[in-house]
Amino acid sequence: MNRNTDGYVDYEKMIGIDGVVLANVVTNPEEVIHTKKKVLQTRISHNDGGSWQRLTPPVRDSNGAPYPCNDVKCSLHVHGYTERTDPRATYSSPSVVGLMLAVGNVGESLAPYTESDTFLTRNAGFTWEEVHKDAHMWEFGDSGSILVIVNDEEPTDHVQFTTDEGLHWREYNFGIRLRVTSLTTVPADNSRKFILIGQEPRVPDKSVVVYLDFGALTRRQCERANGKISVN
Repeated sequence: MNRNTDGYVDYEKMIGIDGVVLANVVTNPEEVIHTKKKVLQTRISHNDGGSWQRLTPPVRDSNGAPYPCNDVKCSLHVHGYTERTDPRATYSSPSVVGLMLAVGNVGESLAPYTESDTFLTRNAGFTWEEVHKDAHMWEFGDSGSILVIVNDEEPTDHVQFTTDEGLHWREYNFGIRLRVTSLTTVPADNSRKFILIGQEPRVPDKSVVVYLDFGALTRRQCERANGKISVN
């Protein structure tokens, strides 16, 4: 399994559904000793590690084009915990059962983060789809009725959000171009309010905070009671 110098590993259980685990494995352990370059592949388990499979890749990308890698060696690979600048940015959320977001690529092994795109699953990792080109940060809100993503590769002046679990996306321009470093909400992921933090490209030593409130999208808000989500 992939491990960094601090001892953390790319092994993460899905929040909300027992037994689902994602992990990144080093496929060239003997070569790494000499080359110092790991070749990583992603595996998923739906029985708490009893058996492991590759991630089934989507047939087409977010633009509707087929992937150039389409033989039996190709699968979806995603970046894990050891690469995250924010350890709170997990694949899943306790308020959105079955849904996960991740940055990765379709190929024979995991590509660099800057060469990866953003993927989503609605069924605990059995099938995935590419929802946007390039790597993005994400955050869950209002118990899953709102998902927000923002570009994590270059300065941007907008976020993308969805109210139907990624089937359709809309864009919101927040009026200033920033290199975003953080996108967050309350720990329970049940709020419609988000905080975005970034730096202006010309003033990198100055942080800018953007407050995003999606409360006006709908009049009813999701609430969780006894493990079930209801709309009030």
